[in-house]
Amino acid sequence: WQVMRHILHRLWIGSWLVSAAGGIKIRGRSKDDKEHAKLSAKDAAMVYHQLHQLSLTGHVSMDGWRSSFLGLAAMNLAESADKLVSFEVLAEIYVSAAIQIR
Repeated sequence: WQVMRHILHRLWIGSWLVSAAGGIKIRGRSKDDKEHAKLSAKDAAMVYHQLHQLSLTGHVSMDGWRSSFLGLAAMNLAESADKLVSFEVLAEIYVSAAIQIR
C-alpha cells in the first residue's frame, strides 16, 4: 500500500484522490482541521522515521519488509504534512529510505 501511495502521489493522482475522498485538502473543512491533520501527519512521520532509523541500526530486530514499510510510511506522511516538515528532515527521510532499498 505504501508503495502505491507513493507512486500515486508522485503522479499527482494521489493529491486528487485525497481531495476527492475527504482527506486533508477537502474544501469544506476549516483551516484549523487541515492544520491539525497536517500536524498529526508530521508527528506520525517523525515517529515512523525514528522507528525506521532504529531498525536500520539494528536496535530493533525487523525483517526487510517491515523496515521498508516504516521508511515508506515516514516518507508518505512527511509529504502529506506539506510545509511543516523541514527540507532537512525530509532529505534525511529520503536518505534513510534509499539506504533501506539499497
